[in-house]
Amino acid sequence: MLATKNLLSPLPKSRIASIADQFGIDTSNLSKKNLITRISLSLAKRSDDNGNAFGRTGAAKLICEKLTRVEAINILKSTKFYGEEFIYSSSGAVYELNADPARDLLIELAVAENESVLDAICHSKKWRKYFNESEYEGPDQVQGGTSEGEGVDEGELMFGEDIESEPEWLHALSFDAGPAGELPDGLTRTSGSLFDHQRRSVDALVSWWHSDKDKGVLCLPTGAGKTRTAVHFALESVLSEGGKVLWLAHRHELVNQAVAAFLQNGHVAATNFRIGRFEAGTRKLEAPAHVVVASIPTLARAENVDRLIGIHESFSLIIVDECHHAVAPSWKQLLQDLGRVIVGEKLLGLSATPTRTAEGEVSQLWKLFGDIIHEEPLLPLMERGILAHPRVVTVPTNETFEANGEERRLFAKFKDLPPSLVKRIAEDETRNALIASKVVKDAVKWGQTLIFAATIEHARDLVERIRDVGLEAESLDCSAPREGRLAVVERFKTKSLPVLVNVGLFTEGTDLPGVQTVFLARPTMSRILFQQMVGRGLRGPALGGTADCNVVAFYDNVRGLVQDQLASSFSSERSALAAITGEETDDLVESVDKKGDESSTVDARPAEQRMQELIVALRGLDSGGSNVDVSALRLVGWWQAGDAGALRALPVFEDDLENCGAFVARVLHESLANTLSEEFEFDGISVPEAVMRAFVATVQVAPRTTQYCSVIGADKGDLRRLAGAVELDGTAGKMEVPLLARARWLNSPERASKVLLPLNGQSVDVCRRDYDAVGAIWRQMGMMLLGSSPDEQSITRFVAGVLAAKDRFPEMTDVPHSIAESLIRAAGSNGGTMPQPVADDELAAVPPLAEVRKELATLRSEHRVQALREYHQAFFMTQQPDYADFVTALICG
Repeated sequence: MLATKNLLSPLPKSRIASIADQFGIDTSNLSKKNLITRISLSLAKRSDDNGNAFGRTGAAKLICEKLTRVEAINILKSTKFYGEEFIYSSSGAVYELNADPARDLLIELAVAENESVLDAICHSKKWRKYFNESEYEGPDQVQGGTSEGEGVDEGELMFGEDIESEPEWLHALSFDAGPAGELPDGLTRTSGSLFDHQRRSVDALVSWWHSDKDKGVLCLPTGAGKTRTAVHFALESVLSEGGKVLWLAHRHELVNQAVAAFLQNGHVAATNFRIGRFEAGTRKLEAPAHVVVASIPTLARAENVDRLIGIHESFSLIIVDECHHAVAPSWKQLLQDLGRVIVGEKLLGLSATPTRTAEGEVSQLWKLFGDIIHEEPLLPLMERGILAHPRVVTVPTNETFEANGEERRLFAKFKDLPPSLVKRIAEDETRNALIASKVVKDAVKWGQTLIFAATIEHARDLVERIRDVGLEAESLDCSAPREGRLAVVERFKTKSLPVLVNVGLFTEGTDLPGVQTVFLARPTMSRILFQQMVGRGLRGPALGGTADCNVVAFYDNVRGLVQDQLASSFSSERSALAAITGEETDDLVESVDKKGDESSTVDARPAEQRMQELIVALRGLDSGGSNVDVSALRLVGWWQAGDAGALRALPVFEDDLENCGAFVARVLHESLANTLSEEFEFDGISVPEAVMRAFVATVQVAPRTTQYCSVIGADKGDLRRLAGAVELDGTAGKMEVPLLARARWLNSPERASKVLLPLNGQSVDVCRRDYDAVGAIWRQMGMMLLGSSPDEQSITRFVAGVLAAKDRFPEMTDVPHSIAESLIRAAGSNGGTMPQPVADDELAAVPPLAEVRKELATLRSEHRVQALREYHQAFFMTQQPDYADFVTALICG
């Protein structure tokens, strides 16, 4: 939000007084700062015609409407706007704006609900010409500061509350802490000793501290106390040895959280010590301190690193909170800058699930932070009551929404649903009625319920619907006065308010003990946002929370995105649990099942069947257009390694996501260290072992080519390459082709240029030209050189040699490496005979109606109509030209 302070501070006091007079606000005997504060508070408390308080955003809008063209343009030019991936500054085009458009743009920026909305504004067709963007990445790099006249960094945009409404300690520059130190008002010392898992973690950190290793990561699940654990280690070991600590955090709230942790645990230090801040504007301690808690966005400015070291000289330990964000360019550059000026320091990263980093950039994370020093599994913490058991209920809304061209572009760039699409979903009457009904119907079961809504209007609509049926509910958002918010939260904590609906207030760093159920009414495909919302309910009874937390997740059909064909994010209990926990989901689902009535839906399909269906779906996607049904596959992405001519891939399904991340991290780490064992374990991932072995072999040869690819933003070319990069065993033989796959093959317009082959019990379509080229090479050279039953190593060398000699074998130039190797392996395992294409007349045999009904029953309801069309066109058009007659026969026959 763009606060009224940012709008008014650049103006002279006389102009501010003139604006105050227009609103009937008394300006007598006030300093400029107090005048701005009075205007801010007065306008925020006023109400519109419907009795709704304007709040902070409304006040900012009222101020914007009073600005002149020159004033509005000057504010736009002097302010930097922090989005999710970029920092925006105004281009020279803003000088072309007339008064009304300039004010309109400023109003849109002022009332933006969050950073993603700001991104959408700056990228919109209407406004994008007026902004330049710089490569200052990260949704978490929104940082404080006000405008000129306050003695702070000019041009930094503050998102957050006006500081006048916050406790004084939140803005103090330094604190004296320790056994004899007094705590600021509002803070109390932590009582009791560390939990066992925290003490184990501290012991592991102490061992690391005294080792020759200079970096590492501490992994503790969300809610397990990473901050307190790291603070105890710093106080007990680093400070006691005369060292100094630099703590880096990416949000102002997390800076405050770290400062509070050092203050509240200061009594465990051997002696008193000083804590200092280093944030935007004047919030920089200009004197040495033992512990400095610094803002990453502030330090990302190179001059501020030199300024920090000029004040504090050096640090023994640098701690990076939420280090899984560190793959962003600005974070990496900051760590390089610190390494340039600080000699001999150790680097400690803190994260809940580092293998879930930035769409799979695990290799970069390990390069920055090295090994995992210590980690604790989630399940034992749940069993001991430290964390709550998540009990996930996924609810399909059965509503379909179509993404337009601009929304598809934003989705591909920012990897989540764009604000305009989220808003359209949130305005759907049927969907909102379903959500309210679900809340009210089982209100006793849900208990204290926290609902995350998409927009302020969405929250108010849900509250009204819930109240209409007699259940007390309130909504909170950033526009509400702070005192009113605190009163509502207190009612919720004391259980006098059963339902609290919020918009973006309770995602990170909020203490809400007693939450029994979290409703996710805000649609998202972002795992980070999903986890942040759910995390509000995971505090266990040992920490004043509940033993179980219900998570009710709603999901929709969103069309027009590649994602809707390949995955439905968080649409199953298993995928939601994986998103919440970062743990192997089998044990978690089993532990939840033992505790209650919501059982999981486990995908029991054999790995070979899954792979067959994936290949069929990807080939169908390549040739059959946008109507291909692969949503049941739950593919979320894939790991790949190797160059374009020898690419190998490891598909990642929803229920394998965390296992795959950990598996690849281990393979990559051991490959780089040259310690990868031939007896590698392949359990726990639902992918055929042959596929995994081929992928591992490629990573071992070319580890630095390893990367993760998400289906979000992937195009059909990417998916076709995935199909070609999935290694197959190559065994030829009989196969059972599902009716729907047969129908799509028969209906495909590209069928004439392809052949359908049986490979490892799977139906794989291959370009006819590629099939003929490989067959000729095999018959002319392969059998002569390798014999009729060659081993895998010989086949690999032969194919690599043929594809490398493209001038000698030009017909093999465009043949995918995986296709060539799979075909020759199939021939080698079948006495030298190449796999024979499946005849069309065999595939076109009309199936019994009973067989059609049986397969139709296995499909999801929303995909059955399209399947019926495919069946009719492929098999029954001659017998029953009329589609209605076919459906009638299917029902009655």
